Amino acid sequence: MGGDKKIYVVGAGLAGTVAAINLARADYQVTVLEAEAKIGGSSYLHPSLHITPINKDKTWQYIGINLDDCFSTPKEFPIYLGDRRHNVFGQYFCIVERGPRPTSVDNRLYEIAVKEGVAFTFSSRVDKVDDLPPNTIIATGLDHGMFKVLDLPYRDIPSRHVYQSTNRELYGLGIFSEYASEYFYAAANNQLLYGMLPLEDPPNLEHLTRLVHDLKKWEQIDIPEQEWRPVVFRVPLGGPANLRLFHGDKILAGTIGGMMDPFFLFGIHGAIVSGKVAALAVMNPDQGRAEFARVNRYFHRTFRAKQVYQRLPVKAKLAAFNAFARTPYVFSPMIQLISRGIPGHDDPEFFYRSFVGPDYSPPAAFRLATSMGSRLATLLRGFKKGSE
Repeated sequence: MGGDKKIYVVGAGLAGTVAAINLARADYQVTVLEAEAKIGGSSYLHPSLHITPINKDKTWQYIGINLDDCFSTPKEFPIYLGDRRHNVFGQYFCIVERGPRPTSVDNRLYEIAVKEGVAFTFSSRVDKVDDLPPNTIIATGLDHGMFKVLDLPYRDIPSRHVYQSTNRELYGLGIFSEYASEYFYAAANNQLLYGMLPLEDPPNLEHLTRLVHDLKKWEQIDIPEQEWRPVVFRVPLGGPANLRLFHGDKILAGTIGGMMDPFFLFGIHGAIVSGKVAALAVMNPDQGRAEFARVNRYFHRTFRAKQVYQRLPVKAKLAAFNAFARTPYVFSPMIQLISRGIPGHDDPEFFYRSFVGPDYSPPAAFRLATSMGSRLATLLRGFKKGSE
């Protein structure tokens, strides 16, 4: 095996391990350098549960790895907009576990990678990327240090999160409220309950008090304030320049490469897809660039939409979401815009259908008005073109 077939991957998370598996199957000699002492990432962040929109069959086909046993559809998924409860159609989402436990997707990918011949070196933190050979894949996720090593823009989100054992299973929860700088979410699966509350900078802990009260009142989830641990999530949303595939002669994958939904901060889908793209970039840089551009083609417009959204007062945000939940067909263009922000996700209306179901169609009057409006716009364009 020639020297050009030896590849290093920095980070044993989703993006790095998916990339390693794909490269090993293409007869590359792959070594993964992982900063932690074992699979599962930092104990500062994990174990954790995440909720993500995903078309499992298409995603597994794309990355060449079946992870069905790690992605479970929630049976119950209420969303609160302020104090108004809405039931979401959970079939458009999945719950996935991250961390060191045997039920995590990290462990599943690790098992597959080892079978494919990928070598792992643990307790190997990389602080200087210049010493690594060309085509090294950097896939360090939310690790704070690598953003500074690569001098990448970022945004820090101070938060409180919690995990504990539970009897609830296949449960998701979202709360959009003035006490969450983004939104609160919780999930329960594999006898684990996880919750995460993003806060302002500096944090206002009165908001945590209100959340604890509402969780107990609304969902019978009783977690005392002292059990919520402080954590700072460093996300690749310091600016549109975060989105990049190459950094000099190195390849970026996952969160460190900006592969995160800029609107709702979904990161699982982008990380998995990014691993495949990074492997392509090793084997064929031009093909990798083209695929990176394709799966992220809506990133910048969604990023700009989020910038506008963040400037709205909290009450205006909640009013907008409540209006969307009541009459989603009216807001279809905006729904499509924010749905497309997830890297590689190919369903532009999943938010729409998660509220109304798969068989819903707008009222006849709205469809007629939309059709007439479209025809009028076509006539006006024709008239304008003819007058020129």
